Amino acid sequence: MDFNEKRLAFCSKHEIFLEKILRSEKIMQLTQEQKTIVETEAPILVVRAFAGAGKTSTLLEFAKTRRHKRMLYLVLNKSVQIEAEQKLKGTLGLSL
Repeated sequence: MDFNEKRLAFCSKHEIFLEKILRSEKIMQLTQEQKTIVETEAPILVVRAFAGAGKTSTLLEFAKTRRHKRMLYLVLNKSVQIEAEQKLKGTLGLSL
């Protein structure tokens, strides 16, 4: 299997996993740090954290109460881009 085939296989597995998450009715329990981010009224917000810290989930909670706002979400790799697109489309019904 070459690199592109491995990458596609990884992305397919990743998308299936994300779809299962998006279909679940589980309510996210936010940490105090995440609550602070979600509840802020700051006009500019930068969230930096380690991998797996919940940045995308925090963004979703933040965006749910600000559907009328435009936001810029920067990611540094393709797998995180795919994850964010899937979550944003599925949870918020956004077209990206």
